[in-house]
Amino acid sequence: NFIENAHNVFTIPPKKIVYIYTVWQDKFQICKDKNPHVEFTDSLDNVKDHLSTEDQLLLIIDDAQNRITKGDALEAIEHLFTICTNHCKLTLCLVLHSWSIPKLNLILNQCAYVFFFRVRDVSALIQLGRQSFVYERGFLIKCHRRVTAQKYTPLIIIFHCDVDSPYARNTLLPSENTECYFPSYA
Repeated sequence: NFIENAHNVFTIPPKKIVYIYTVWQDKFQICKDKNPHVEFTDSLDNVKDHLSTEDQLLLIIDDAQNRITKGDALEAIEHLFTICTNHCKLTLCLVLHSWSIPKLNLILNQCAYVFFFRVRDVSALIQLGRQSFVYERGFLIKCHRRVTAQKYTPLIIIFHCDVDSPYARNTLLPSENTECYFPSYA
């Protein structure tokens, strides 16, 4: 959905999308068939070949936390975040499935956490609420209950460098059904 709506999400839509995966999924082929400008690869090695100062690139690195913290990959990821995002026309989306990645030290412009209705997600949400919404205890749990009451709807927590307080929403992409939740002290 994010890839198919890239032209609506970005001010300058990417001319090319490179999706780096760890395990091939059938839905990738469907996406590739619909979107010929999307390239799927399981290799982190040739990322630099796609960078350009001319054309906008969206690079999505999915479920690669075990690979990006080792050897040359760690250095390459740090280079992408610190140098390439400033000097190339690159939007970098790092999809992680863990709270913390040892050895990875990045300062992000925006970070989104996605929580579904699973025990693991609720316990992580409680931990995040204690650390980030200290003045309004229970705020995230209330939002989570309301949003996840709708089947297959996640709660998305957004941390953005230009916003004083993190906030929650029920959709990643803006739509007529989007609801945003802000703590009362924001």
